[in-house]
Amino acid sequence: MSRLIWIYSLTLSPASSRSITPRDGRKIAFRAFNSAFDNLSNTYATAVETLTRLWGLVALAFIGLCALALFLFSSVPSAFVPQEDQGYLMVITQLPAGASFQRTQALMKQVQAIIKDTPGVSNSIEIDGYNLIDGIQDPSPVFFGTGFYGSVKKTGKSIMAHIKSKTAGLPEAVVMVVNAPPIPGLGSTGGFNFEIQDLNSLGVDEMARVVHRFISKARQRPELAVFHPQPGKPNAVWMGKAKTRGLGLDDILIPCSLNPLGKYVPFNKLGVYTGSICRQKRMHALSRMTFPRGIRR
Repeated sequence: MSRLIWIYSLTLSPASSRSITPRDGRKIAFRAFNSAFDNLSNTYATAVETLTRLWGLVALAFIGLCALALFLFSSVPSAFVPQEDQGYLMVITQLPAGASFQRTQALMKQVQAIIKDTPGVSNSIEIDGYNLIDGIQDPSPVFFGTGFYGSVKKTGKSIMAHIKSKTAGLPEAVVMVVNAPPIPGLGSTGGFNFEIQDLNSLGVDEMARVVHRFISKARQRPELAVFHPQPGKPNAVWMGKAKTRGLGLDDILIPCSLNPLGKYVPFNKLGVYTGSICRQKRMHALSRMTFPRGIRR
C-alpha cells in the first residue's frame, strides 16, 4: 500500500495538481490596459524627474504663459457678444419731434444719395416714416449691403466711417450708422434701453430737465455712444366704463395705437395729423379722438 502511495505522489499527483490549479485567465483587453497604464506611469515619473532638474526653464515657461494670458485678456473684446461684420449696415435718422412726413422724405433722399455714392455699398432699401427699433414715426431706417468696390473688399467699419463723415454735416436731423446685431433677434442694435419714470407727477418740464441731465452725464462715459430720448405717456383703460358703453378692449387699443402715428384728428376747424403735433401743444388735444361706433373717449 505504501508503494502505491509513493508511486501516486510521483506520477499522478503533479498531473492532477496541474488540472485542478486555475490558469491565469486574464483577457487580452485587461492585459493591454495594464501594460499601457504601466507605461504611462513610467513616462510620467520620468517627465517629473526631468522637470525637477530643469526647474529654471519651467519657471520661465510659467511666467510666459501668464504674460500671454494677460495680453489676450486686454486685447480680446470683453463684451458678451462682440460686434461682427454681418455684411449689411443700418442708417437711422432722427428728426425733431413733430417733423412732418414730407420733411422726412426730403431728408431720406439726401441720405440715400450719400449711401449710393459710398464705395463698397451694393444695394439699399429704406422705410420712410417708421422706425423698426422703437416703433415710432419720426426715424426712418435704411438697410444697405456691403461688398466689393472694384477688386477691394470694403469692411463695414470703413463704410460706417465714410457715411458718418458725410452725414455729419446734415443740419436737418441726427443720422446714426449702426452695425447689425451679431446674433439676429438679440437686442435693438447691440445697445440697451433705459427708462425714467415721473413717480411724483412733477410734470413734463421737470421730466425733460431730468432726462437732459441724465443724457449729459451719460455722454461723458467713453463706453456709451449715442442717446436718443423718446418720451411717452402711459394710459389706463377703465374696462368697467368701457363695457357699459359697449366697447371691447380691441375697440380702445386699436384707435389709440393707430391715431398717434399720423391719423387725422378733426379737433379744430382745419384738422390736424397727430404725427405733426408739435411739442408746445397740450396732450389734452388728443382727447378729441373718436372711437368706433361713434363713442367718444
